[in-house]
Amino acid sequence: LKIKRQEAQKVFNKSKADINKEMKKATEIEAEDFEEQTTQYQKMEEIKNEEILLRVGREKEKNEFRKEASDLKNKRKKTEKKAERKEREIEKLSTKHEKYENETRASALMTTISMIYISVCQHLLETFFKRKDRAGNTDRKDIQTARQIRRHANRTDYLPRLSE
Repeated sequence: LKIKRQEAQKVFNKSKADINKEMKKATEIEAEDFEEQTTQYQKMEEIKNEEILLRVGREKEKNEFRKEASDLKNKRKKTEKKAERKEREIEKLSTKHEKYENETRASALMTTISMIYISVCQHLLETFFKRKDRAGNTDRKDIQTARQIRRHANRTDYLPRLSE
């Protein structure tokens, strides 16, 4: 865009210099009679009209360049906004992924703790509540206590809940 502007300015300057040369030439010639003077003035008016058209054309070019620069600036801003939105979206996704990983680890840890608790309860059942009376029968009270412990070992409501 900058190069285009410079080239347009060079063309304008050259055209303006040509017009100024023609104007100088026209003023240097001294008209001897009325018809020559009229012709000379008409020629000068044509040269001035060319200059005006040249300036109008240059202003139009400048306006086009300004518009083009403005469009590029707006496009760049739009692209930057899109990039910022994408960055925010990526940040949100990484946060969600991190939360999911943490919940997965917590869930695995709770499962492990639960399995250890169940194993300890089963060991206690096997070790302490397998007493037999003199006749070789298991005590009825011990059987009820063992059932309660087994039921408690299979419950998971004592574990903290993970957030969804």
